[in-house]
Amino acid sequence: MIQLKDYKMHILAFVISIGIMFGSMHLWILTIAAPVFIFLVFHFLKVWRTKQRLALGVPAIILGVMLFFFVFSYTVANMPTGNFENDNLKATISPFSTSNMNAEFNVTVIYKGITNHTLGYEVKDIYSGLVIQRSEVAGNVSDNSTIFKFRLDLPQGIYNITFNVENTTLSISAIKEDPMSLFSIYVMGPGIYLALLLSALYSLLLFGIHVMRKGYKMGAAYGRK
Repeated sequence: MIQLKDYKMHILAFVISIGIMFGSMHLWILTIAAPVFIFLVFHFLKVWRTKQRLALGVPAIILGVMLFFFVFSYTVANMPTGNFENDNLKATISPFSTSNMNAEFNVTVIYKGITNHTLGYEVKDIYSGLVIQRSEVAGNVSDNSTIFKFRLDLPQGIYNITFNVENTTLSISAIKEDPMSLFSIYVMGPGIYLALLLSALYSLLLFGIHVMRKGYKMGAAYGRK
């Protein structure tokens, strides 16, 4: 009869590996190295069998990636302000992201200079690539800057907004999605590919070590003859 206590190290390694994968996702270089870290967890907790390491490690990687995007989606879904800037333009959008489908976006663009030109803008839906709004806004001069203010009433979606004044261009983003919709977008986009890539790297690492270990044993057995 299988006793749970016989697999306590396996369970511990699995849980720790999920945490390591989740934490590693915050920095790209650590994300790539995560399969090595997970291998070391199983090694130090003395889970030796390759099949067990594979059966536990791959689900831990997938769950760790999904958990990261789940938390990230809830973090991104309601950010009160977004600030963007280049040499000549500075833009503030409030909210930057919202799950309130009735909310409007308040946009302030500052041109670092005095100009009589209007601010041209276009809003593009990133799903379809279609421009859903295009207009111009007059500015007000204040000190040595020209300030443009307007509001955007957008339907649910993720948008790229491009501003242009006097041949200076700045692009920003705006998000109106609920957290679970964002989670689905991230999982079906980068999430699934990243999980598969890291699982493949981990599997190749295990396979390579398994082959080396088997070769060492065969070499040792041949040497004893």
